Amino acid sequence: MAVACGRGFTLVVSEHGEVWGFGQNHEGQLGVAHYEDAPTPVVVGGRSVFGGPVVMVSAGRRHAACVTARGELFACGSSVFERPSPGDLETQWRALRLPVPGGLGPGPAVRMVACGDEHTLVLARSGEVWSGGDGTFGKLGHSARALGTCRKTLARVVMPGGPVAMVAAGQNHSVALAEDGTVRSWGHGGHGQLGSWARDDAEFCFCVPLPALVAQRARPWARRTPVMLAAGAQHTVLVTAEGRAWVWGSGHFGQLGLGARADAFLPVEIRRAAFGGSQVCAAACGDHHTLFVTTAGELWAAGYNGPYRTGRGGELLRIRADGCIDSAAPVRIGADCFPAAGVAAAAGGRCQCVAVDRHGAMYTWGTASFSSRELSASLDRVEHRARPGALGRLPLCDTLVLAPLRLFLPLNARVGHAHALDPLLALALGMGTHPRLGARGCAFCTLPAELLQKIVEACRGECPGAPGARLVVCNK
Repeated sequence: MAVACGRGFTLVVSEHGEVWGFGQNHEGQLGVAHYEDAPTPVVVGGRSVFGGPVVMVSAGRRHAACVTARGELFACGSSVFERPSPGDLETQWRALRLPVPGGLGPGPAVRMVACGDEHTLVLARSGEVWSGGDGTFGKLGHSARALGTCRKTLARVVMPGGPVAMVAAGQNHSVALAEDGTVRSWGHGGHGQLGSWARDDAEFCFCVPLPALVAQRARPWARRTPVMLAAGAQHTVLVTAEGRAWVWGSGHFGQLGLGARADAFLPVEIRRAAFGGSQVCAAACGDHHTLFVTTAGELWAAGYNGPYRTGRGGELLRIRADGCIDSAAPVRIGADCFPAAGVAAAAGGRCQCVAVDRHGAMYTWGTASFSSRELSASLDRVEHRARPGALGRLPLCDTLVLAPLRLFLPLNARVGHAHALDPLLALALGMGTHPRLGARGCAFCTLPAELLQKIVEACRGECPGAPGARLVVCNK
């Protein structure tokens, strides 16, 4: 959650709670008070902008959001929420604090945020889920009558069962993981990304406007403990505390990692042998690819492996290069690119990937430029031009970075969020474990949040040049 990839742009949180961004910014998605693209990292803001350290970021298609240590929510870009007047350019292109509905309770309210293509999910500390934005296909989860309605303000999603621990947003679907281990999904399910029914099931439907249980009949992980969710354009991944990964949804590009290019309408487990026998501790989804992080610090990937480009008629053309072969089975990435400490977290966008090692160093690879369509106001016509991509390097048109390369933030800042408002949650999300769901094997899971925060601060104070303590104390 300290790094997020949108469509052609990337946002990262430094160890000091600052937000940096690079890539496309033509709709203000970087939140830097202007709309010029950033081929190299630029600072979005720190305490002066957000009023305190930021603990997590999320990126959608053309907008982004972040949560501060005080539980406040900020958003920027082509926002799905209410904004100032269009003529107020100074505020239209920078991160704005969003008013939190009174129903979330007084004081710090927001625990996490997840951005889909055109909608946003907000998880409150109380375990309630709120959503806003484009309601096409029922992905906001409000009601059948609100199907397709666009909401400019947050509205509560009625979730059956107990409090929610984590949410994830895809292109046109939403997923929530409850503290009792149940998973619910809603929105578009045409490729099985909801995981609720088999294709030939009498109850199967393409659009589900209200949260429905995933695999309500089979319950494949009945004796497992789900701890993490990730959502791509049309697929979903779940990771359990036992180091297992379950996938469902579109498999056209092999993004499910099952060795086949077929859709899965119900959750299917990826065998541990696919990861060399290692346990999976975290997963991240790009549009059509998936990244898996193992407890050994290895990074594996499956799915689409070639960049997109917009053609003259607006159609999507695939550009292939040597080595750009899609993989339907997980393949290990950058075995010689990362230090011995290994990978701690990863994020995927449309055509780019980002990984962070356990020392807080960042690596990027994928497309070095991203072609897009634009309407020229002077000529009143659609133009196509290459924009700086989300790799944080000066772009070269149609150039691919085929292996992870180290990207240095200014002042050699490291990526991380050891300062998080809720250390247990930060540790859980960073490592793909969630102690609130009863994860076992970590001596720190039973400690009060305040005490764990002191331990984190003490470790960082004694070893200022060491890896972020958030990744050391809870490395299972």
